[in-house]
Amino acid sequence: MTDDQHVLRPTCTRAGVRAVAPVTEEHPCLDGSAGIEEIGAFELGNDGSDPVFAWRLTAGRTESWGLYHLSNRLRTKGWLVPAYPMPDDLADLTVQRIVERDGVSRDLASELLEDIRVETAWLDGLASPMPAQVRRSGLHH
Repeated sequence: MTDDQHVLRPTCTRAGVRAVAPVTEEHPCLDGSAGIEEIGAFELGNDGSDPVFAWRLTAGRTESWGLYHLSNRLRTKGWLVPAYPMPDDLADLTVQRIVERDGVSRDLASELLEDIRVETAWLDGLASPMPAQVRRSGLHH
């Protein structure tokens, strides 16, 4: 493996101590962030080299739907990809994020990415806007 194929990402050990582990080109998160960006509807908050990455809807892209709608569509397929409002000083900004579980397979990451593509295309194809999004408070599970 060459030096340019190494990316360092934080991980947690069994004892809860943060460590740094090398990530190779086989790291599904790197593919996922590139795939999210390729859809063209989103702006990434980071490059996907961390096991957590976030994105927002590209400004001015659509008035017909938002990330809460995408989150709900993905939930119907069994995915939990939450949309989060930002604090009051950024109240007009909503983001979605993915936290990659250690050991996630490339196949599973590819399935999620394909479902994001399909649901984004479905939302883009709507003839009229989705019902207004309701700003939700912080984290809910």
